[in-house]
Amino acid sequence: MKIKNIGKTYKFDKDGYLVSKNIKSNVKRKWLKPVNDAVNRLVKEFENKIHSIYLRGSVANGACVNNVSDIDLLVMAHYEEDNSIIIQSNKYKQFNTRYLNREITKKYPFVEKVDISTGVAANITPSS
Repeated sequence: MKIKNIGKTYKFDKDGYLVSKNIKSNVKRKWLKPVNDAVNRLVKEFENKIHSIYLRGSVANGACVNNVSDIDLLVMAHYEEDNSIIIQSNKYKQFNTRYLNREITKKYPFVEKVDISTGVAANITPSS
């Protein structure tokens, strides 16, 4: 069986930061405020547990569609323990599924939802 290369792979630098071709100027102006609001709420909630947050998907590359696209965020925790707190805490589950989505979609009706994936920066091997 032959394995096909599909999808995307990500490269990380020596400090565990994602190396991306996406730049802020790719994001449509209308979408900057809801993205910033979502990121700011996450930082406020988990301030010292977050290593970095990345915007990905159609909003990041400027191909988003009003009332269809969602805000896709990758939240990288410093360590496994931090990631566990972010993922497992009831506070986070309420914050993620109820509060953050409700807050962002109510304030910005053109945003379909906010999707959050997590990872651990300490587990990253720098790309060569």
